[in-house]
Amino acid sequence: MRVLHLISSGGMYGAEAVILNLSRTLNQQGHASLIGVFANSANPNLQLHQLALAEGIESHRIPCHSQIDRSVPAAIRSLAESTRAEVIHAHGYKADVYAWLAMRGSGSRRGLPLVSTCHTWYDDNALVWLYGAIDRRVLRSYQAVIAVSSEVQARLLAAGVPPNRIHFIRNGIDLRPFTFREDRPRLFAAPANADQLVVGWVGRLTRDKGPDLFLRAVAQLRSGFPSARYVMVGEGPYRPECERLIAELALADVVQLLGQRSDMPAIFASCDLMVSSSRLEGLPIAMT
Repeated sequence: MRVLHLISSGGMYGAEAVILNLSRTLNQQGHASLIGVFANSANPNLQLHQLALAEGIESHRIPCHSQIDRSVPAAIRSLAESTRAEVIHAHGYKADVYAWLAMRGSGSRRGLPLVSTCHTWYDDNALVWLYGAIDRRVLRSYQAVIAVSSEVQARLLAAGVPPNRIHFIRNGIDLRPFTFREDRPRLFAAPANADQLVVGWVGRLTRDKGPDLFLRAVAQLRSGFPSARYVMVGEGPYRPECERLIAELALADVVQLLGQRSDMPAIFASCDLMVSSSRLEGLPIAMT
């Protein structure tokens, strides 16, 4: 089977990791997993596209010049035709809506089965809430909709998606990168004490992921755990706020912002405890 995955990517995060894992597994099982990544003019984040190509996974850029680009449905149809896709698997509201627009009606390659994995919806402002509402309405027409958590499943049911089309499937994790025997990398300049506790936080630096909540908790715990050290892995628009809080709460000597890392198995191995402070989650890959 030839599966075309579609996503409008904001960075190499949970949904992108899921697509890479699915693609690896499908290809190993004799199927063909292909990826189409929207090349958004406002935020042309193509990390998934580049990583897929580096692994030998077929990936394509889909030009998208605005939030509403009428050329995108035709581009999806053309990509489905050229790749001989048999199923379109969309990830996220933008991919869901554009795939639905591309495949409705009759004609060559139209009418392909549509599948969506719903990771979660963020309702932090009216516009994003509206996008989510439109997305869930479009998903009523999909042949299969995957909910990664019971909360996502409940929202799909409440939006009128037929129950027999909803499939509750938790995100899977490829454990092979974690089967290594290496020394824990040093995350702090000062030598670690034998009793030093290292606490990790991983995620996008956005309000929904709650990095500010994590930092305020660190400030409260500091007196009780004076030797503990804390690492935050990830990038995003909330980084200036995190830097401000670290300075305001006088945490610079115990908290490190590591940015985006490619050595996550080693980072996890270096932490004694992982923390999630998200205000809203589907099924967090970092904590699974």
